[in-house]
Amino acid sequence: MPRETKTFDMHTTREARTRIGKPESERLEWADTDVKGLCIRFRAASAAWSLRGRLGQHQSIWTIGPVDKVSVSQARERAGEAKKLLKRGIDPKAYLLEALVGKIERTFDPE
Repeated sequence: MPRETKTFDMHTTREARTRIGKPESERLEWADTDVKGLCIRFRAASAAWSLRGRLGQHQSIWTIGPVDKVSVSQARERAGEAKKLLKRGIDPKAYLLEALVGKIERTFDPE
């Protein structure tokens, strides 16, 4: 999968939306220079914020949300919280899903 490194800003989501559906963008990934692991992954008809990280010995990718519904600042905030969970050995999937549907009113802590 081709991977480009970019500094994400308020124009990033607009640029990402214009690249959706273009053959050269299919299966492309943009990685953020500021938040390690945060990226935008492109597919044939969509683009989504994702987080790359390790849970135990396994490298995984978690979806944060679509670029047209999640802002850069929200994606960075959610990635930061998810990384805190990963450091504690907790899978951030439930937190990210709750954040996407708008049920998070506090910092997620399953304990």
